[in-house]
This record gives sequence, structure tokens and C-alpha cells, in this order.
Amino acid sequence: ACTEDTYKAVKRARAELNKEYAELEHRRKEVKAAILAPYEQFEKLYKECAGDIYAQADGQLKARISEVEEGLKQQRLDVLLMYFEEYRQSLGLDSELAPFDAAGIKVTLSESQRALKTRAKEFLDHVAGDLELIETQERKEEILVEYRHIRNVSTAVTIVNNRHKAMEAERQRREAAFSAATYAAVAESGAKAEE
Repeated sequence: ACTEDTYKAVKRARAELNKEYAELEHRRKEVKAAILAPYEQFEKLYKECAGDIYAQADGQLKARISEVEEGLKQQRLDVLLMYFEEYRQSLGLDSELAPFDAAGIKVTLSESQRALKTRAKEFLDHVAGDLELIETQERKEEILVEYRHIRNVSTAVTIVNNRHKAMEAERQRREAAFSAATYAAVAESGAKAEE
């Protein structure tokens, strides 16, 4: 028991226990180092004779695989670009209205060439459909200018229509202001004439 009378003796006993424990820990670490020394030598030898060699071989194979995969992707991309260009021209679309980059097609090895061509065709058909719709609009030139920037026909139509509504509102506001100013000027000159 630790009381006011015995706490000093308990403190000494605790210090003695900590000293014994420290010695045990020191011995444990020595034993551990002695046991691990042969394993560490083995591990070093293993790494030199096997680990590093396999890691180096794996790195070389990975680089070669990547090189071949990139070549295959480039071949697929070249075929897709040729198809894209031919189909784009057959639809009469200029490259500015339908650039390949805008299609958002990422060429991978997991997707078939046919699927890539289908995505390209869908994109070009969509652009052609948008242009046909624009041709039916009253302000087709303005809509086409907007479409070139945003590539969304409904947004382009909305922007142009909103612009014309705002211009008409401004024209009416100016006419109303001019009419009010003219009326005020006529009324003022009529008042001066009566004087």
C-alpha cells in the first residue's frame, strides 16, 4: 500500500523495477539483433540474387508492353481519324464545326474499332442534325456563330433569341424616351408661344 508514510519506499521499489525492466529490454534487443542478423544477411543476398533481378525484368517488360500498347492505340486512332475525316466530308461538315477533339472519344484497347467508329458517326450525325435544325431558323447566321462556340443548338437558339428580345426592348425604351422628350419639347414651345 502506498500511504504518506510509505510512499518513499514505494518510489524506491518502483525505481528498482524500472531498472530491472530496462536491463531486460536491453537484453531482449540484443537477442533480437542476434536472431535477425542471419535473416538480414539472407534478405540482402536474396535481394541481390533474386529481388532486384526480377524487379528489373518486370520494369523492362512493363516498358515493352506499354510501348506495344501505345503503338496499338496509335494504330486504332489513325484508323478512327481516317474514318472520321471521310465521314465528316461525306456529310459536308467543315472541320471547324466538327473537329475530332470535340467528339470526346478516348481510344483504348478495351473498346473495339467498330464501337469507336459508331461513337464518331453518332457525333457527326448529331452535328449534321444540329446544322439542319439551324437552317430552319429565322436568324440562322447568328445561331450558327453561337453554335460554333458552344456546340449546343438549343443554347445557341436561346442566346440569339434572348439577344433580339433585349435589343427590341432597348429599341422600344429609346423610342419611348424620344417620344417623351419630343412631347415635352413641343409642350414647352407651345407654352412659350402662349406667353
